[in-house]
Amino acid sequence: GLEVEERRISRAELYMADECFLTGTAAYVTPVVEIDHHKIGTGRRGEITHKLQKLYLEVLRGEREKYLDWCTPVYSGRI
Repeated sequence: GLEVEERRISRAELYMADECFLTGTAAYVTPVVEIDHHKIGTGRRGEITHKLQKLYLEVLRGEREKYLDWCTPVYSGRI
C-alpha cells in the first residue's frame, strides 16, 4: 500500500528524510539513523522501516502464503 518512486536523490534529501533504510541480500532491511553526523528523523528506526523489516522476515521464513513462490526450500524440515 505504499507509493514508491525510484530516482536519484541528493544528500540534502537524505538529511531531511523522516526515515531511511538500506536493503540488500545480506542487509535485509536495515534502518539508517544517521548520515554524515546528521540525525535522520528521530534518530531511531521509523515505523515504515519496522513494518518492512517484519514483513520481510515473515516472507523469508515462509510465513506469508502470498509470497511462497519467492522462496526456495533448502531442506525438507526433517533433521
